[in-house]
Amino acid sequence: MRRWTSAVNGRARRVAAACLIALVLPSLVGCREQRADRLYREAARRVERGDLAGAVEKYDRLIAEFPGSRAAARAKSDVVLYRGLLEASRRFPVRRAGDLLVQVARALERFRAATGRSPSSLSEIVPAYLASTPVDPWGRPLEYRAKADGGYTLRCRGADGAEGGERENTDLEVEDGRFVKGNPEAIP
Repeated sequence: MRRWTSAVNGRARRVAAACLIALVLPSLVGCREQRADRLYREAARRVERGDLAGAVEKYDRLIAEFPGSRAAARAKSDVVLYRGLLEASRRFPVRRAGDLLVQVARALERFRAATGRSPSSLSEIVPAYLASTPVDPWGRPLEYRAKADGGYTLRCRGADGAEGGERENTDLEVEDGRFVKGNPEAIP
């Protein structure tokens, strides 16, 4: 008899454990979904505040920690968008600096065509060829130098304002109407 009783008790324990797991497992999954949703909302709040880098970090964390959740599925599509926006916002000032150098170089070329020489300073082409003395996207004046042969060199030192650098710190230089350093379209 004892064997039968212990077998019944063993079966009863296994059934009880299975029932307990069946009851607890959905609540654990529900907790994971809630935590994933909370992380998704935190990332969305970062986007609303304009903190794209923080939002991308939260989305990446959500995808890594809760890969099978509904929130992670939404985060996967959102993170692609916000990474792209983050990269575009990082590159925008450099591209704007390149556009500014092209605009100023065109004004310098028009001045040279009209007068046969390069201006001694950028203020000499304002307001006839440019509306105002140009400043780079970081608030610094462009570097300009008239050359003895009638040509010119026009520079923007990038975000750091120092010579050399990479990415947003890349120097851009136009000499006699041509980019000779730092093509803004090729900057990663």
